[in-house]
Amino acid sequence: MIKKPAAIFLLITLLAMISSCTKDTQDSIIGEWISASRTKGGLGTSKSYQSDGTLIVAFGALVDFSYKLEENILSLYGTDGNLVAKKQVSYIGDDIILKNIATNKEERLTRTAGASDETILGKWKGVHYTGGKQVLHFTASGNCYLSVPFMSAIGHYQINNHILIEKIKGKEPSEWKWRFEGRNLILEKHDGSKTETYVMKSNA
Repeated sequence: MIKKPAAIFLLITLLAMISSCTKDTQDSIIGEWISASRTKGGLGTSKSYQSDGTLIVAFGALVDFSYKLEENILSLYGTDGNLVAKKQVSYIGDDIILKNIATNKEERLTRTAGASDETILGKWKGVHYTGGKQVLHFTASGNCYLSVPFMSAIGHYQINNHILIEKIKGKEPSEWKWRFEGRNLILEKHDGSKTETYVMKSNA
């Protein structure tokens, strides 16, 4: 028979373990996720789950590249490994100038995240040639993510066991069953009407 002090200690330990597991599960979703599948035009959704419960959802053009930077020459490659563009890189304060070597066209972007010295790593915002806003995100692992959001919204999320609840102002809350399959985050509507797959954006 378990004595009362021992039983209380056991109960406290179990509750702490449950709380820890819940936190670990919620922490695992934190980060930026992008649609694994997109339209023929490259349109898709990105979702950013932040540690304070904030949710940022954006829809627009999403393009993935790999890149190499040799001195001041930036080479961008598509997902098929083919060279997409070569650009000359220069820095002016918190801005980066990317000059397309083939067309001589320049684009100027401003750093929004990353080291403040002259390194390409981090996030850069500017105007896309289509006239919309663009974000270029260069990571240390050689990935480059281009996004041109058409619309975005900020809300909140919470996790109750295996149910993810997303709340966006002006919209009905969305409830998803969620799970991981390898690097993919699978979101399935609680009523089974829709399934979405996302891939974690690599920041490494």
